[in-house]
Amino acid sequence: MEGNPPKISELLSSLVQRAKGEKITVGDMLDPVRSRAHGLGLFLFALPEALPLPVAGVSAILAIPLVLISGHLVIFGSQRGLPPGILRRKMPSRLLRMAVAKAIPILERIEKISRPRWLAWTSMERVLGLFCLALAIIIALPIPFGNLPPAVCLATIAFGMLQRDGLLVAAGLIGSILLFGGLVALGDFLLQLYHRVTG
Repeated sequence: MEGNPPKISELLSSLVQRAKGEKITVGDMLDPVRSRAHGLGLFLFALPEALPLPVAGVSAILAIPLVLISGHLVIFGSQRGLPPGILRRKMPSRLLRMAVAKAIPILERIEKISRPRWLAWTSMERVLGLFCLALAIIIALPIPFGNLPPAVCLATIAFGMLQRDGLLVAAGLIGSILLFGGLVALGDFLLQLYHRVTG
């Protein structure tokens, strides 16, 4: 069994130092934690939307890797490494640096209280992948101001996976269920409104 995982804030700081060019590949980003590559990949690509950052077109850059990584987790689990097609995908280094600079103070506060616990919640990888896939699809949709809640839920689940903190994972799952319920209720309301207007 692994010991306590390294601090994610430290991994991100090291990652930014290695991001020298205009873009950095998924493979380069995930190299330090290959054993938890899915969690770190999901966290990194959800982070700019979760903060959020004032960069146009962010969703188009982030949604596809989120869908691919979470879909791979659903099908294969975390024991099988990400395929080369995903590892070759890139994120702008500028976007990564902005996200990390804004996130590290928050992460350092969370890391003070986060620890490995409720491990049963962190071990159901395919279930977590399914939730992350649904959240990634919502992020990909052109919903005005609609990317922040699913990105926060996804980042919380991914961070909990990385820290092996089932409490954080549970919080992200509960938030996701509330979000899905809210979207269903909103869809039902809009459908009824449509019928009233057109009926």
